[in-house]
Amino acid sequence: MTAAEPHCEDRIAADSLWLHQAVMTPKPIDAHCHLFSARYVVEEAVAMGWAYATGNYPHAEAAARAAPDAVSPFSWSRLVDVVKWFLDIRAAVSSYEANCRSIAEACRMGLDLPASAELIVAPLMMDMFYMFGPPASRPAQGIQAGRPLRGKRLRAAEDGEASEAAFERFRRQVIALAVERAAAVSVAEIDRIFRDAKSKGTAKKVMRGFAAGWELSRGFRNQIDALIDLQASHAGSVFPFFAVDPRRCGAVDMAIRGIPELNGGKPLVTLTGPFFGIKLYTRLGYLPEDVPDELYDYCDANRIPITVHASARGFPPGSHWEYAGYAAPRYWQAVLDKHPALRVDFAHFGNGNPDWVRQILGLMTHYQNIFADLACYTQHGELFQVRKVWSDNAIVRDRLLFGTDFVVSSLTKILSLEGYFEAFREVFGAADLHKLMTINTRTFLQPILPG
Repeated sequence: MTAAEPHCEDRIAADSLWLHQAVMTPKPIDAHCHLFSARYVVEEAVAMGWAYATGNYPHAEAAARAAPDAVSPFSWSRLVDVVKWFLDIRAAVSSYEANCRSIAEACRMGLDLPASAELIVAPLMMDMFYMFGPPASRPAQGIQAGRPLRGKRLRAAEDGEASEAAFERFRRQVIALAVERAAAVSVAEIDRIFRDAKSKGTAKKVMRGFAAGWELSRGFRNQIDALIDLQASHAGSVFPFFAVDPRRCGAVDMAIRGIPELNGGKPLVTLTGPFFGIKLYTRLGYLPEDVPDELYDYCDANRIPITVHASARGFPPGSHWEYAGYAAPRYWQAVLDKHPALRVDFAHFGNGNPDWVRQILGLMTHYQNIFADLACYTQHGELFQVRKVWSDNAIVRDRLLFGTDFVVSSLTKILSLEGYFEAFREVFGAADLHKLMTINTRTFLQPILPG
């Protein structure tokens, strides 16, 4: 018998154990993914552009009231870059349904699971509308953000021009990008989206419900409807999280009280759906304390899970994003002191910033419902590093979750989606991957999962 043979036998035994567990135990879970399509970014970017062109970005009253001395980082070139970034995500040309099927199939293929094996997914909404507006509050003392706001630096006058001519140039650029990238959104459809925005006259009219105290931009509204439909078609397997940006008027009302335009006037986020958790992306320009405390009260009382971005990287890409430092885990301390039982997943486990990893570990030590996920760990080196943290920390072995970050992770072009599952299996092994995907994820999501 050669030296390699026992190792081979061990691997076969481990694989057999994984297959047995996959069939005999609850479904594995992807606790962090996105299923949006290219249409979302076009609709939302057009709404942002028209609001800016008419002098109402992100919304005239609240922007001045919240941060009177702030300078908006909006520019047309940056908005074009956002559209380009989304259209480069090849998976984003598909539908929500197709992307949902893609994750499940990749899981089966990458982990050699039976064709009957199913995957539970927690798709996270996005809300990018306010990313180029002033921050929700003045930066906290000592905050480490990116470089100064672009608005404070010299730029071409055309790039900051608020006019219909600038909006028309933007339209032509979006169409050129869509044609170049063979986007699923047709030129005719893009033209229609631009015409619809202009036909509303002003940004206030583009935002449905503004007079009632809440804002529904087109892409945001359609994303909600698509995820509600998807969840209804896959009850028991799809558990969407609702995106809350405190700068969106009425966002908290939509989540916890309900508004007439959505879900028959009932709250969107409950233990029975149609949304089952909250997604906060503070990197886009707000701090945890900017979120109204009543949302945390509601999540605390109802055991609603919250997923927050906690990586030095993310959307928008690059290290020079103005609000990058807003995602530091330490800014959660005050919120958790008031709500120590909150269920919070610090997405990406501080990837790219060792100090943030230490901050998350500290929060895990002091609060029983603090978790972190490994979404978008597409490089083997990063996986091996976090595998060591897993081995060295018992609390991490109980609090770390599996996530793909699909469709965003497809932008890295390092791993296929199937290869992503294979890499986790290779680095963690069958038993530990079972704990990541099935045991820990189920602990975090337990209040919202069927019995």
